[in-house]
Amino acid sequence: MKEINKTINNSIAQQIVLAVIVIFIFLAGLVTLLGRYYQSVEEVDHQIVQSMQPVASTVDADKLTATYQSQYRGLIGDYLGRLDQDLGGEELLSATRQTKQSLLNLKVTAAFKDTHLATVLLLDNLEAAFGQADNKVIQTDVSQLEQLLDNFSAN
Repeated sequence: MKEINKTINNSIAQQIVLAVIVIFIFLAGLVTLLGRYYQSVEEVDHQIVQSMQPVASTVDADKLTATYQSQYRGLIGDYLGRLDQDLGGEELLSATRQTKQSLLNLKVTAAFKDTHLATVLLLDNLEAAFGQADNKVIQTDVSQLEQLLDNFSAN
């Protein structure tokens, strides 16, 4: 009977050791899994923070100025060329709107913001004048636009 009790006690001890080993392996796996989870969460958080930080842009001011000047001359020169053609009122109105929108899409340097604003305002006035067929305002604004282009080209 002692041997049976001893065998039973050994069997129970073995089961307890086995249970402790299984629990340890389970906990080790759980800790590893949680570690990887929190590491991936941390990486995602870092990426979000990085994407939210403003990007330091190093814009070459000379290149931006040259690009703006070229685009401005091209837009206003083409627009004035279209005005010289005998287009109908709707075509002139459409050309004026397109030119104004294209001008608003340009990136302007601080040196040209006054000229840019004056040009946009002239185009806005021309748009209203073409809508009302006011030839006096159209002639005045077109001559001012030509003067702005001449002064701009001289810079």
